[in-house]
Amino acid sequence: MKQKEARRPIKYPIDDRWKNKNGTEIHFGLIALISILLPPLGVAMAVKKATQEKSHYYDNGRQIQLRSIVLLVFGVFGMVIYGVPEHDIPDLPVNPGLVLCAFYILLFAAAMIGGVRMKRKGLLYESVLALITLDKITGLDQIAKRSGLTYDAAIKTVQTLIDTHLLKDAYIHLPEREVIVLGISKKVAIRCKNCGGTSVLQENDPRKCVYCGGKI
Repeated sequence: MKQKEARRPIKYPIDDRWKNKNGTEIHFGLIALISILLPPLGVAMAVKKATQEKSHYYDNGRQIQLRSIVLLVFGVFGMVIYGVPEHDIPDLPVNPGLVLCAFYILLFAAAMIGGVRMKRKGLLYESVLALITLDKITGLDQIAKRSGLTYDAAIKTVQTLIDTHLLKDAYIHLPEREVIVLGISKKVAIRCKNCGGTSVLQENDPRKCVYCGGKI
């Protein structure tokens, strides 16, 4: 419950790749208009926008599901129109209009499935972010266990949070299997000038290299 409540206050940045020349965001409303005029192009734009904006995965997945309804409407409406005998084309076994409508319906189904997957991934990102920032859990093994991920998947998820700036001032220290977050972690990573090793120490620990024993 704690993780679910933490999802909405997160302020997401706008992906620069989806800003127009004036610097404002290209919203799904514009993509919806394009979807009405050219449904396949509109859905393709929605999918591209959603997959590139990793920090918006949950909301974009929901938007894809909503906007793809126009494909279902076009498909079903076309099936009703082209399905009557009056619209049969001589010498053709199947009316091309029916094929196009069936294609729209298949696109709708694919968009719905993709939207569900994106929403799940978005919730995963936000639950892992809540584990780190709210529950103060920074060990990669603990993050993997609490989120139901493998160790490698946990690393990939945390790195995505860092790359999208949802988790700021943080980096992954693989030797200690730890996420170092400024202001959260009570550990610091210090590189030894003598042997080059990086030691992860508590803030109040003596500054001694764990590899060579020299002062750092």
